[in-house]
Amino acid sequence: PQAQAADLCVSLPALEALHSRLRIEESRLIGATRGAFTLGRRFVDGMGVAPPFFHAHGSIGTRIDRKEFLPQWLHARSLGLDLPFEEFSLTAMAARQNRMLQPDAAIDGFGFTDYGYHLPAIPYGASLKQLALRRGVRCHVTRELGIRVDPQRGIGGLLLDDGRAISGDFYLDITGRDALLCRALGVGRESWRDAFPVDRVLSACGALLSPIPVYSEIRALASGWVSLAASQVCVHVQQAYCSDLSPEPAELEAAAKM
Repeated sequence: PQAQAADLCVSLPALEALHSRLRIEESRLIGATRGAFTLGRRFVDGMGVAPPFFHAHGSIGTRIDRKEFLPQWLHARSLGLDLPFEEFSLTAMAARQNRMLQPDAAIDGFGFTDYGYHLPAIPYGASLKQLALRRGVRCHVTRELGIRVDPQRGIGGLLLDDGRAISGDFYLDITGRDALLCRALGVGRESWRDAFPVDRVLSACGALLSPIPVYSEIRALASGWVSLAASQVCVHVQQAYCSDLSPEPAELEAAAKM
């Protein structure tokens, strides 16, 4: 399916390293996509059974007397310490105050910190496409696609609607449910429905928040979960649910209340 305006790429910190290798200037990318930074994710039990917790991009605590922090925190808990683990994370505490925290030498002395991105999918994809074209990638547009199968190599080439044949050494099938290349090779579709009961996703745009939150929130529900993540455009809402547990009208009504 094509990307929609509400679709958002919520990245882990590793994407920044990839951007650096691709020589993508971070400030220009954020400006072009109207994206935002994120310090992690806050997980909330929408049914009120478990307490919320924050999954921060970075370390929690730092070494004490050259010993790892986690065993010492556990020991302190056994002696009566009543502080959540996340309160020893610089990034989690910065996110709680809605303050952006970028790594530097002074901060790293108190623990490793990092960040990811909230990038609206359509402008982000367009930016990557333009970058690829400027660096020599060729784009061929076709309304119909024929597939030439080689008994020895598998995919032998792609046939465009103007009669041209495109060949390569490596093919990626990104035709979604059509699975054109896989079908041509006789590769069957493997369903993971039994392992992953959530089978529906609703996407929507919520009102823009000011200031923009520097983290996303995941709310667990009886039938699935809701993701709330902000960019400079809006709050991007995605509600994933199991259609066997909850009908779509009920999920639409629940999403409208988020």
